[in-house]
This record gives sequence, C-alpha cells and structure tokens, in this order.
Amino acid sequence: MSDNLQFFLLIHENCFPTRISCDLVYAMSKEYKESDIAGYQADGTPISEDTLSKRVLAASKRVKSGDFISEEEVEQEVQNWQE
Repeated sequence: MSDNLQFFLLIHENCFPTRISCDLVYAMSKEYKESDIAGYQADGTPISEDTLSKRVLAASKRVKSGDFISEEEVEQEVQNWQE
C-alpha cells in the first residue's frame, strides 16, 4: 500500500466525515509528495531539490577554499555602515 493511500485511509477513518474532504486531503498530500520543491527563497520563489543541492555544494566548496568572511569582518562592516 502506498504512503499516499495509507495517509488517505488514516484521514478518512479519523478526521473527515465527508468523502469530498477526504478527496481534497488526498489530492493535496499526493501533490506535496510528488513536488520537486525543497524550499523557498526569501522572495517566495520556490527552490527545487536539484538547485538547493547545487547551491549547498557550491557554498561548501567556497568555505573549504577559504572564500568567506568571518563574523568579526561582518561586525566591522556593520559598524562602517553606522558611521
């Protein structure tokens, strides 16, 4: 039995008295599970699993190569903004 079907049956048995509600929940769960969206950018734009993975790997390479700024450098930059 698929995860979606198990979820559907659980909801049907315990939460929703009508078939329409069950169908709606099932459709939503199926869409969620099949979605490629792994997260969202600050502006609300979806990020796919593939894009997120590539961004994480690129950031990891930058950090390992020393291409980052320290907390102290960030604090100094903020102080410069305030002057």
